[in-house]
Amino acid sequence: MCCCICQPLFPGETAVDQLVEIIKVLGTPTREEIRCMNPNYTEFRFPQIKAHPWHKIFHKRMPAEAIDLASRLLQYSPNLRCTALDACAHSFFDELREPNARLPNGRPFPPLFNFKPELANASPELINRLVPEHVRRQNGLNFAHAGS
Repeated sequence: MCCCICQPLFPGETAVDQLVEIIKVLGTPTREEIRCMNPNYTEFRFPQIKAHPWHKIFHKRMPAEAIDLASRLLQYSPNLRCTALDACAHSFFDELREPNARLPNGRPFPPLFNFKPELANASPELINRLVPEHVRRQNGLNFAHAGS
């Protein structure tokens, strides 16, 4: 299923235009969110705009998992955004973890789960969500000490 909205999510001709477009979608950042993004601009005043519901931004055919992933990635506060590994482990990508997953042309995927160094400090729960069991068995991967 295509998840493309076929247009920029935050169109803007200038940095200020783009910021306005972001605010139109995410709503006005709170003082704390502004401080998290840049402590030098805590006194800057933005127009008060409510966040736009995600389901109204994306068309109705957009899978719920895609909307959920976008909402987790598009956060003002960096500490509230999901990490890159959490994003990769998101249910939106579950079909890539299926044992017989293939490219649309029927060919096998290139190696998708060869990021053992990135998993060195990951929790066992994250590793289990991210790297399918069949890949761990096939490649003899053992992450028993990950996160410890």
